[in-house]
Amino acid sequence: MNGDDKSSQDGDEPPRRWRKRPRQQCVSQDIGQLDSNNGPAETQSKKTRSRSRGQNLHEMWLENGKKKLPIEFDWEGGSFLLIGENKKLYTRVIGNKVRELLIPCHKDWASIPKEDRHQIFKKAKRYFNMKGELSKNDYNFVKVSFERASAICYSRHKCAAYTYYKGQQRAPRDPKFSENYRKMSDENWQKCITLFTSEAFINKSTKNADNRKKQKYPSYQESKSFVAHKMDLIRNGEKNPYEDEFGDEPGSLIEMFHTFHCKAGKWANKEAEDDYI
Repeated sequence: MNGDDKSSQDGDEPPRRWRKRPRQQCVSQDIGQLDSNNGPAETQSKKTRSRSRGQNLHEMWLENGKKKLPIEFDWEGGSFLLIGENKKLYTRVIGNKVRELLIPCHKDWASIPKEDRHQIFKKAKRYFNMKGELSKNDYNFVKVSFERASAICYSRHKCAAYTYYKGQQRAPRDPKFSENYRKMSDENWQKCITLFTSEAFINKSTKNADNRKKQKYPSYQESKSFVAHKMDLIRNGEKNPYEDEFGDEPGSLIEMFHTFHCKAGKWANKEAEDDYI
C-alpha cells in the first residue's frame, strides 16, 4: 500500500477505490447550439414509442375492462388486410408467438403442423375480438388474413435463423455466434441446419440471390405486398411531394415507385432517383 492510500484511509473519507460517484443527469443537446447566455439550447422532445409498443398486452386487456381489443379488417377494399389502431399490436403478438413456439425448420408456414399453427391463432383470439358480428363466411376471411400475417412472421423468423447460421459458418470463432440461434437446443438447431443445407433450400436461396442481382435498383418494399402498400397510401391520403408537377393521386404508380425506392429522404441508388425525376 502506498502513502497516498494510507493518508486517505486515516481521514474521514473512504479509500478512493470505494468512493461512489454521484449520478449525473445527461442533457441532450447539439454541440455548439447555445443561447446568448451560453446556456444549453432548448432540445426537441424525444420520440417515444407508441402506447401499444411498450405496454404489456395483458395490461391493455385489463384497461379495456377485460374485453377483447378491437381489430379491424379491410372489408370495403376487399383485401381483408389488418387496419386500425391495433394493427401493429396484433401483428407483433403473432410474431412473438411464432418465435416462441415454432422452430424455423419448416420450408414455409403451410408446412407447419396444423396443431402448432392453431396455438398461435388461439393466442390472437384470446386478446382480440376477431369474430365480432361477422357471418360465418366473413369469419373464414379473417382466418385467411391471419394465415397471411402468420406466414410473413414465420418467413422473417426463418430468414433470421438462416442469417445467423451463415454468420456461424463465416466466423465460427466469433463469440456472438457461440450459441445456437435463440439459445435453442442442439437437437432443434440441427433440424434448422438440415433445412438450410438441403438441396431444395440452397437452390431457392441461390435463385433469389441471382434475381436480386438482376434488379436495376434495390427496393424498400420488403415483405409487404404491393397491394398492402397501395392500400395504406390510399387510406392515409398521403400525398406525393411532386403531386403538383405530375398530378398523381395517392396510390398511383408514380407514388408507389417513390415509396418503394426512397426512405427517409434517401434513395435506394442514383439510378432510382434519376428515373423518378
